[in-house]
Amino acid sequence: MNKASGNILAFAAALLAASACAWAWIDTRPPVGAIEYRPDQAIALHGSAETFDRDAPVLLRDIIPGDPNRRLGPDVSALTVIRGYFHAGHAQGDGQEQANARMARVQLWGWLDSDGDGAATVNDAKVADRAKRTTRWVKLWEAAPDGSDPNLPQVDVVGWQVDAGATIPTSTWQGDIFQSKGSVAVKAGESWLLLVRVIDINGNTNLMDALGGTEAWDNGDTSDGVGTDVPGDKYLDANGNTPGAADARVADDAVVWVYRPAK
Repeated sequence: MNKASGNILAFAAALLAASACAWAWIDTRPPVGAIEYRPDQAIALHGSAETFDRDAPVLLRDIIPGDPNRRLGPDVSALTVIRGYFHAGHAQGDGQEQANARMARVQLWGWLDSDGDGAATVNDAKVADRAKRTTRWVKLWEAAPDGSDPNLPQVDVVGWQVDAGATIPTSTWQGDIFQSKGSVAVKAGESWLLLVRVIDINGNTNLMDALGGTEAWDNGDTSDGVGTDVPGDKYLDANGNTPGAADARVADDAVVWVYRPAK
């Protein structure tokens, strides 16, 4: 091999190595999404955590039974800002446009917690008032960050400027999921489980344990291919577990329990 050929091969190898490094996060991990505020992450990222404002909620945290400080204020009729993050990682040289191009959908799903126990369970379908029974997850909002669907709003992915292999899978808790292009109504006396689901351009979601895996949840409609299509898997508690079992079915911060008191 002459010197010129050796230089070309070395250069090609360097490019491949750089490419592998740049795309390592994307190739080895599913996308991430979170809507339950993590004070520990905020402290690590920004030096301090913020407090929950029940009258103008933007940082959602699971309510604590018996503690009114986590409940939504009685005058909150809708969630118009939900701070969180969702993205498919960070490749070297990325800008916002490149980051958006790797995320096909961001969705917010909701389960109306009919019996108010902070879990999506079969008991919600057994409440005495038939009109208030809940049997399925409902898609409340959807956007297309990559602009692939002209019928959906386009939003920017947020929190994507994080290095591959970072312990904290986000660069910020400052981003708004809705970005003035959505909201969720919450009526007086309603208890909701909210779930963020993000889908990258290869079909992987934040609810998968690994790339190309299955999702251990279900929206209750076994005809549309969402989730595992096992009806029993639609039940989750506020920590993302099967109610009564700490199985960590989905990441805790992908689901959050909110409640607006009747008065």
